[in-house]
Amino acid sequence: MAALAETTLPVSIAMADHNMEQEVPEESHDSEAPDGITKFPPTIVTPDQALAAKQEYYTLPKCVMPSPSELQPIETFVMNAIQSQHNEAAAIDPSHAQGYRAIIEGLKRPVDPPMLRLVLIALRTAGNGTALNLITTHSTIHAQLVHWLFRFNPTLRPKIPRDEESESLCATFYDGSLLDAHLHLILAMVSARTVNLVPALTCVWKMLSENLDLTESL
Repeated sequence: MAALAETTLPVSIAMADHNMEQEVPEESHDSEAPDGITKFPPTIVTPDQALAAKQEYYTLPKCVMPSPSELQPIETFVMNAIQSQHNEAAAIDPSHAQGYRAIIEGLKRPVDPPMLRLVLIALRTAGNGTALNLITTHSTIHAQLVHWLFRFNPTLRPKIPRDEESESLCATFYDGSLLDAHLHLILAMVSARTVNLVPALTCVWKMLSENLDLTESL
């Protein structure tokens, strides 16, 4: 009997182990919903991870840039114009100060939208940002320029007689590239000096609230 007990005990243990192995797949069915959909433990996402996952939704598309050969002379013109308000360059070459006044006049009466678009881009890029830094850090000197930059509304068609030549000039208005250049400049001014946030928001709200004279191509 003792020998029989010694023989049957290992067999019983082996059968029990085998039954447990067979029951493992049945336990896995508990992770499935009644309709057969597998349940997974909830995933905890931190705010940083959520922001990173949606980062592309918070990124403004890059401004469409002109060719370097087209932009470089405009950057030189803008840089000289801005610096003319800070040193004696105006006395050496009065055309630089005249260029500064021409930029403000172009914002008041945008009769040449393609050129104004290049100027708006150059105000942000000239001197690798030096021109923009001078404008934002010396707001008293450039008060009039800053005022007209925020007052300018690129969503309103310039008051130019409607003819074939003027329609070609307004191409940058109709395709949105003038608005694109202006918006990137406004955001750069806010980034350079946060005090510009309120006038920037007012400027954007003005664009949204005023009647738009844009074609369906926008």
